Amino acid sequence: FQPASSPPSPSSPPFEVRSSTFDVRRSHLVWQLSASSPIRTYSPWATADALALLVATFASTHDIIVLGTRRDREEFATALQTPGIIIADELELRQGMALVAAAAALIAPDSCMGHLAQAENTPTISLWGSFLPQDRVGYYSVHHPLVGDPAACDRAPCRAHEPGKPQGCPRCGEDPRACRYCAVLATITPEAIVAKLQEIL
Repeated sequence: FQPASSPPSPSSPPFEVRSSTFDVRRSHLVWQLSASSPIRTYSPWATADALALLVATFASTHDIIVLGTRRDREEFATALQTPGIIIADELELRQGMALVAAAAALIAPDSCMGHLAQAENTPTISLWGSFLPQDRVGYYSVHHPLVGDPAACDRAPCRAHEPGKPQGCPRCGEDPRACRYCAVLATITPEAIVAKLQEIL
């Protein structure tokens, strides 16, 4: 794939994305659906609202690409029906990396693709709830975190990435990873995401 510091080569082949052909040379925004656990994933219903607002705000200037996996199809079924998006859930890792490296911006939870995008200097809006960004992505110059309101949970943050921090949570048992979706993460609104995008584009 091409580094973010240089544009994709004119000879780069287009991506086959579901039934659509997507050319990385067009300006595009990428939304990643899920992290490796639900506790770090923006909820499907909030994702549906956010994608609709992204399309309404940016579709005239950017393609809206939704990056996910096959296992996201059922969980995010409503969001994936949003008119105006391009679904990319059958890409190989190298294709996904090239896609985000050429993107105008990535919106993602705390995830592998978020790290890869920022390593390629792609501006990244990362969404944070029960986990804190300072020791995870603070060293990236293109990092633009949105952190939810900790008042939404009486144990937030339920896990910082440091030894010795308490991990028990009265909402979801002793292991916060068992929580389906984070109440703190849910306080990040689609409007806040769009406003942050407008700041950095």
